Parts: sequence; structure tokens; C-alpha cells
Amino acid sequence: MSKRSGGPQTSTKTSPGRADHRSQDAVILNTIAVLNAAKDAVGNIQVPGLSEVFITAKFLLETLQLVRSTTQDVCDTVESIESLTVLLKSTIDKINEKTTTSDDEARKVIDEIEHSEDLKDRISGLQGALEGIKSSAKLLVHEHWYSRYWYARRDAKTLTDIRTKIATAKEQFKMRGDIDMHILIDRLAGDAHRSLEEARKTNTLLKVIDSREQQREHKEREREERETLKKLRRAPDALYKSARQSAKARIVSGTRERTLGTLLEWCKAPTQSQRVFILHAPPGTGKSIIMHEVARQLLETHLGATFFFQRDEDECCDPNRVIPTIVHQLARITELRPSIVKAVERYLDECGDEDQVLQGQRALLMDPLSQNFNKDTPIAILVDGLEGCSDKDPEALQMLLQLLFEVADRNPVVRLLISTSLEDRIKSALDSITTRDASLWLDLQNDVSPAEIQHDISLFIETELKRGMAGSDKFTLLRDRPDALTNLTNLSSGLFIFARVVVMCLTGDAVKAPGYYDALLNAKNATTSVHMQDKVDVVYKVVLHGTEGAHLSRGLLLR
Repeated sequence: MSKRSGGPQTSTKTSPGRADHRSQDAVILNTIAVLNAAKDAVGNIQVPGLSEVFITAKFLLETLQLVRSTTQDVCDTVESIESLTVLLKSTIDKINEKTTTSDDEARKVIDEIEHSEDLKDRISGLQGALEGIKSSAKLLVHEHWYSRYWYARRDAKTLTDIRTKIATAKEQFKMRGDIDMHILIDRLAGDAHRSLEEARKTNTLLKVIDSREQQREHKEREREERETLKKLRRAPDALYKSARQSAKARIVSGTRERTLGTLLEWCKAPTQSQRVFILHAPPGTGKSIIMHEVARQLLETHLGATFFFQRDEDECCDPNRVIPTIVHQLARITELRPSIVKAVERYLDECGDEDQVLQGQRALLMDPLSQNFNKDTPIAILVDGLEGCSDKDPEALQMLLQLLFEVADRNPVVRLLISTSLEDRIKSALDSITTRDASLWLDLQNDVSPAEIQHDISLFIETELKRGMAGSDKFTLLRDRPDALTNLTNLSSGLFIFARVVVMCLTGDAVKAPGYYDALLNAKNATTSVHMQDKVDVVYKVVLHGTEGAHLSRGLLLR
């Protein structure tokens, strides 16, 4: 008879069935975690049907949690679902890999993937298969605990069918025809890249076409503007760079430095209360050469327009051509060009191509300059040789000056520089200007010291004569007549034009130069007269006895 020892004994070991269920639950929970990770990796990619696949797969796993029979079959089925989940996750990772490029390319890849019919069909097929499996899985859940034993064989077969269907669905999702899912993603990304490149090329081409069209329109607009501006009755030879003015471009380095410095500083000053400058002196004192040099030095930065009057040229002495010539030059300034073209069009509409007279030109100059154009740099307008303006219309000169003074008075950026000799009609016209007292005046004869004038003339003569020596071995004037420089400087009496004509005479014929020089010193009025015309006539008469008469007559035109 056996004995019991100490009462009932309790085993500490877990039953095999309960342990199997805990293992089954762990496998299912792990697979659900993998499934959730794959779902989270989708991010913002909106692939139709993909979210439903995750929902159905999760439903299958949760259903399998309720199955408490055929534990190994359940675990095997869960593993097949996990294998499908891993495939989905690798597909999503592949998509994410292809969308880590530039924003434009990533958006294009996503767009290709979201609209891929092949991908849609694969997901649709997978979802359809999972829905069928879902119906089978519901049969595994039994109302009573003992039913699991009753249906154990059927449940095992159902689980086997589910695994088979999942494997088939997985394979059809992974491989369709001979195209693997990863290869499909690569192709979609490649298509997106090529499509984007084509779009970029098209956009570049469109931009080129648009740019060319803009360039064509710009050129056409420029052509139309040139045609409009060309209709202005101008005096092209009155510009300082014209061939007619080239003789005035021979200023000698080191001469007129103080005068040039004063004028250039005034022209360039950012602010200036006195915006008109009158440079005056009798004819022959070198005003035009100074004005030409001022224009040259201002060309790149401050020069707006020039007009050099010439008595012997109809266009260059016509007061009706001054404003159109100035306006045409100001049109080169980008900020002014549009308003100038419009003003010219209005002007031509009112007066026509032929009837262009000073009386109707006020708006032609005033309107463009009155606009609030973005121009901080001063604009210099140079008018040289005012005494050369035609006197056919006595009122024209006064009207022209009034308009030019008004332009300078009303526009802070304008600098009006005028050179002239003060003939009676010039004085009268200037005295009639209401803003005359607001202008600066410089007298080349009286405001510049005689010593400075003599120095400049001496330097000019010396430079030109040495240039003659360098050009011909036969030019021996300075060697044969050592005092020639001093005597010729004194003979000039402050008149640059006399010095210029003399130099042209002497350097024109190296052999005859000493004879010309001696004749000049002995000629009547050469040393006694102070009038420019008398002194130049002396030179002219001397040369008439030689062979340089025609050459010298051109020199007499210089101012």
C-alpha cells in the first residue's frame, strides 16, 4: 500500500500545448510588427490598393491568433505571411531608394509608380488572392473550444491551402511574366528619369525659342526705334567725333591742364547748383580744342551729347538742328531711350518729317528729361562755337539758349557747357535768359594768367616742331634758328589759332621752313597787331609765295 507524502503536489512545468501557443503568439506578434514596419515605410507614396493589402494581411494574422489547434501549421502559415510581408517591405524600400534623388526627379518617380498599370495589376491580384484567403481563414475560428478537436483535420488542410495560396500570390506579385518586381521598379524609375530629361530638354528648347523670340522682338523694336530717330533732322557732322571735327582733337599733353581740370570737375560733380557753364574768349584762343578734349574725357561716363557749330557748314550752323541732334545722342542712354522715342514720335506726328523747326522742339527735349529715370550720374551736354549759329532768324539763337538753360535748370543731372566768343548778338541773347545769373563763366583770356597761356602755346609749338624734326631729317629749323621757339611764342600773342597755323606752315615744307620763319618775323603786322585775323593773314600771305597755300587755307578754318 503506497503512502502519500505531505499532501497534494503541484507541478512547476508548463504543458507542451500551452508553450506551443505562447510560441505561436510570439511568431504572430513578430510578423505583425514586420507588417507595420512595411506599412510605415510606404510614407506618402499613394499606390492604389497597397493599403488594403496591409489591412487584409493583418486581418489574417489576427485571425490566426484565435486558432488554438494545429499549432505548427499555424506557425508555418504565419511564416508564409511574413515572407510576403518581407517582399512588400523590400519593394517599398526599393521605391524609397529611387525617390531619394532631387525633388523634381523624386516626384516624377513617385508619379510613375503611382500610375503604373503593371504595378496596379500586381497589387490588385495580390489583394484579390488575400481576400479569397480571408474567407478560408474565417473557417478556422470555432465557437466552442472542443470544436477545434472535431475540425482538426479540416483545419490543417485549410491552413495548407492558405499557405499554398499565399505562396502563389506572393510569386505572382514578385514575378509577372519575366519581370521581377525590383526590375519593374527600376524600369519605372528609369522611365521617370528619361521623361524628366525630355521635359527638361523641352523646357530648355522652349526657353531658347522664347529667348530667340524675345531677341527677335528686341531687335525689331530697336530697328523701329532707329527708324524713328533717323527721321529727326540732325547735323551728324556737328558731333565731336565726326571727321569734320577731327582737327580739333590735337590737344598737346600738358597744355590747358587747369582749365580742363575745372571744367571736368564741374561736369562730374554729383550735385551742382549752377548747372550752366559759359567758356568764352575771342576767336582763335583754343576754345574748341578744349571742348573737344572735355568731350573725349567724358565719353565713357558723363557725356550725353555734343554740338559743334561751324559757320561754313549749313547743317552745323542751323539752330533748328541743334535739339534734334542732341536728342538723338541722348537716346543712347538706356534709361532715356524709351521716353525719347515716344517724344520723337509725338513730335513727328505734330510737325511731320520736313517741318522740323525750333519752335516745336521744347517737348522733344524737356519731356524725356522730366521723367523720373534712374540716372544719378551727371549728363553733360556740350555746345561749342555758339557764334557759329546762323543769324538768318534773329530770334532763333535766343529761343535755343532759353530752352537749353531751362533744361539744365529743371534737371539736376544735366550739365550744360557752352563755349562762345561774346559777339554783340551772343551777349544780347545771353542777357535775355532769365536764369543767366545762375551760371558759371570763365574767360580764357582774362581769367587765365598770361604766363599760363604763354607756357601752353610754347609747349604746343615745341611739341609740333619736334614732331616735324622726327618726321624729316631735312627739318632743321630749331637747329638753324635756336631762338625760333621763343620768337614764335611771342609772335602768337596768346592766340592758339595763330600758333597752329604757323606750325602747319613750318612743318608743311621742311626745306622752306627757315625761309617762312624769317619772312614771318619781318612781315608787317606780324608783331604789332593783336587781332587774330590780321595775324593769320600775315601767315597766309607769306605762304602764298610758296607752295603750301591750299594746305594752309584748311588751317584757317580751325577755331
